[in-house]
Amino acid sequence: METIPSDNGRDVFEVAGRDGRVVLRGNNAVSIASALNWYLEKDCHCDLSWGCGDQLRLPAKLPPVSGTARRVSPCQYRYAYNFCTYGYTMLWWRWPQ
Repeated sequence: METIPSDNGRDVFEVAGRDGRVVLRGNNAVSIASALNWYLEKDCHCDLSWGCGDQLRLPAKLPPVSGTARRVSPCQYRYAYNFCTYGYTMLWWRWPQ
């Protein structure tokens, strides 16, 4: 993991390969976690989901990364959930969730 500067005030992450290893970069912890999620989804074909079940069958050997994938958030501000989540989704959650 490596820290990089934001892109014009927006969150950014990169996924790259170096010496056979996966390198995750971001301007903060959320961006680095987003880089991990992107790698798991795009290269490992895994999926993490709130309520639909997770698919985390990782390959025996993690796929290498060719080049560098860079994603800049289109939004200046990002939030967890939206205003409907608390009334429509979380209403049915139990404590473990």
